[in-house]
Amino acid sequence: MVLARFVKKRIRERNAYQFFGELDAGGAANWMNDIAARKPVFEHKGMCYRGGVTYSSGLERYLWCQIHPDSPHKQGPLFPRHSISNVF
Repeated sequence: MVLARFVKKRIRERNAYQFFGELDAGGAANWMNDIAARKPVFEHKGMCYRGGVTYSSGLERYLWCQIHPDSPHKQGPLFPRHSISNVF
């Protein structure tokens, strides 16, 4: 999973896009203009079904769901919650 961001009114301008690079030592996101410098925010090669992203207007946040096929639960594995809110 990779992330990109842009100003809404500049969606058609390729040079307006920035890509997630990595978290710095303090946990803040580093955003890159060069798409080749992007880094994934999540990796689990060969072990994930297609994910989904939706916007929650009540939370004013985008929510991402990723299902792992190796789970004994039909809802997916039960993991502790993780927050990446400092990325946005």
